[in-house]
Amino acid sequence: MLTKSTPHFLIIGAKRAGTTALFDYIMQHKAFSPPARKELNALFLPHYNPIEYAALFPAGQLSGEATPIYSITEIAAQRVRQLNPDIKIILLMREPVSRILSEYPKQVSRGMVNKPLDELIQDEAQRIKALGAKDAIASLSYFNRHKVTSYLLRGHYADILEVWGKHIDPTRLLPLQSELLFEDPERTTRRVFDFLGVDQQEGIQYKKINSTSNWIKGDKKHPPVSDETLEKIASYYEPENQRLWSAYKKEIHWQTPTTFTGY
Repeated sequence: MLTKSTPHFLIIGAKRAGTTALFDYIMQHKAFSPPARKELNALFLPHYNPIEYAALFPAGQLSGEATPIYSITEIAAQRVRQLNPDIKIILLMREPVSRILSEYPKQVSRGMVNKPLDELIQDEAQRIKALGAKDAIASLSYFNRHKVTSYLLRGHYADILEVWGKHIDPTRLLPLQSELLFEDPERTTRRVFDFLGVDQQEGIQYKKINSTSNWIKGDKKHPPVSDETLEKIASYYEPENQRLWSAYKKEIHWQTPTTFTGY
């Protein structure tokens, strides 16, 4: 039994990759108790206080949180490693073009962005080319300036795993394909329970949570995405996916959309 407050695990991303659903499935397990809220968004804050952060978890019980934005800021890895060297990290990896098509309309609905997706992607690609993905993840100033519009960076899964792997034992890093969670949530969650070191539990309710369609009903502010834009994003990710497959030791069979059929 743990004697102090500390996160046992983090789900660090990716955004719009099933993090809310997986967190819900984990929290249905009797071994875990919830934190103050699912996304604490604390590990990158300038006024971060490890004692205050730890106090957001129930003392003496297994717990964790899911903040997808942690994946693209190295300081989160540094800080959580100092707090709990035995922390376990889960990274959900969704096909990156589909992930962007899920994130963008939600941000438009919330009033977070008002530019066309093609323009946002073009601007970010230039930023990443100038700085480098790993350096962007390592830079807190870059994160603070561009965290809302880091569409491409969130899909740099090989770089994310490499950066976090500098601070977390690779055996404590679990990359998971989001599509497997969507297609067979029970089997994938059982794998997560094994990783987290808890017994399997029957009776978990595998409900679909936080789908994109819930954010855009009746909303006409979301322009369609051209096939040309989709092709640009897919081409951008071709070398990144190859690097991921090499690091992940197997090829992931993603279905990359080539024609926009709606959000």
